[in-house]
Amino acid sequence: RGSKCARHRQHSKKETFFHTENIVVKRYNSFMVDHDPKPTREGTMISFDYSGRHAVVTGAGGGIGEEIAFQYLAAGGSVTAVDVKPCAQRLSEFGERLNYQQADITDAALVKALIDGGVQKFGRLDHLANVAGVLWFGRDKSLFEMDMDTWDQVFDINLKSMVYTI
Repeated sequence: RGSKCARHRQHSKKETFFHTENIVVKRYNSFMVDHDPKPTREGTMISFDYSGRHAVVTGAGGGIGEEIAFQYLAAGGSVTAVDVKPCAQRLSEFGERLNYQQADITDAALVKALIDGGVQKFGRLDHLANVAGVLWFGRDKSLFEMDMDTWDQVFDINLKSMVYTI
């Protein structure tokens, strides 16, 4: 093993992961983030308790993003969610543990304010699920046929917005 745990890694100047007593902790700026929820076995299913934890989920207005936000909330966690679509009814039923914003995630300043607001409200940031993305049937075409304005919009939503959340 040597002097450092086998799971200790330096990812960048801003973040460090280290392993302590079967818990992987991520230090990011001033936040301490515990990445391993405490799983329990109930029959053959594994359930998670996210009580006291906070996640940011992009693309939470439908599909996979909505399901991730729902499961996280159902497991006791708090979620800051964002999508251009309105909040799904089943998410809004979680009340104060949900901070939902109907917004455009291609706006870097808005995304920063949203995440900072979630951290301020819930006191920490434990998980990030970058799920937002578009596939515009009828507008998406081959590289040779695609309008460059559409190309830019797709890249802004599917790629650039991911960078804004980190």
